[in-house]
Amino acid sequence: MTTETQSVTFDYGWVAVFNAVEKAAQNIKGVSIKSSDRNNRTINLGANASLRSYGEYINISLVPTEDGKTIMNITSETKVSIAFDLGKHKKNIETIVNEVTRILQEGGNDTQNNKQQESAPQSGGSNSFCGNCGKKLDAGARFCGNCGFDTTGGAK
Repeated sequence: MTTETQSVTFDYGWVAVFNAVEKAAQNIKGVSIKSSDRNNRTINLGANASLRSYGEYINISLVPTEDGKTIMNITSETKVSIAFDLGKHKKNIETIVNEVTRILQEGGNDTQNNKQQESAPQSGGSNSFCGNCGKKLDAGARFCGNCGFDTTGGAK
């Protein structure tokens, strides 16, 4: 199989980028979400076969940084074993990165477009955000008032 990997850093929290990736996948013709896992911050996409390829698997993982940014690692690999890809992997990655960037910059990510968002679920404090939906948490909140997410990770 042939593969292409690229890493891109966004000036947004991981929840905003995660939501933008899901929205981008819905906007891109021939791409569909195969699995999406917020807990592991991964999204797996599939690209349909075309004149240039037999189809690709596109795996995306998000890595929050300490300064509130998100590194998006994206890998495109062929669904069948071939020795070449005719540039399809680079095109997949470019298309996804461009669409995610557009969504984030246009604020098309509804309530998730928060550059100051925390990188992991946090409970309490005035600058804490839900690790599930990205909404600001009330001070000392165990559950998100918006989506009900347990911000303690099940701790008692």
